[in-house]
Amino acid sequence: MIPVFPELKEIEPERVESDARLALEQRPEIYALDLLRHQLDIDHSEAMNDTLPAVDLVMSAAQDVGYRTDPKNDKGPFQLDAMLYVDVPIERRKARGKIQSVSGKISQLNAKRKLTEEKIIAEVEYAYAGLIGAYKQAYQAEQAVGYAEDLARRERRNFEEGLSDLLKVTLREQYAVESAEKAVDAKLLYFKEQADYRAALAEDQLPVTQSE
Repeated sequence: MIPVFPELKEIEPERVESDARLALEQRPEIYALDLLRHQLDIDHSEAMNDTLPAVDLVMSAAQDVGYRTDPKNDKGPFQLDAMLYVDVPIERRKARGKIQSVSGKISQLNAKRKLTEEKIIAEVEYAYAGLIGAYKQAYQAEQAVGYAEDLARRERRNFEEGLSDLLKVTLREQYAVESAEKAVDAKLLYFKEQADYRAALAEDQLPVTQSE
């Protein structure tokens, strides 16, 4: 059996804005930039931590054990010592230099992310324009097929009633076939544009798996 084309679906203009937001959530470029920003945040926190003093608490306990060594029981009592060490880094230029470097990278990344978002939104809008244009073309071609087939039927009926000739019937049927071929090409273009639109939204991408 000959397969049937899927139904043509028109996308309302109001949907483009929400689809653009969906693309920003699903596109791998944004995901990669977010991972890089997370790494830079960790580097910035580490550099900030290097400028802070280190505080260490050390505790020790001592207690003589065992049998008496003499009748006076000269074993000492239980002793507990606690010491607090505070290490203040005097040379902080390296940490501060790292903070400035990482902060600069974060600013560059934020600018890059904004440009990427604008590019993605433009791609969604461009893909929508191509899709809606292809939809109108395919819809009109489908209507033209109906008109051409109706004219061919009428011409065959006129021929059967002696009101037409074989040449006119052949021309009408040829026009119907050509209209059907144009409709197939128009629908093919529509589904290609639909695939481009879905690609702009990253709807068919494989799920991201994180390795342990």
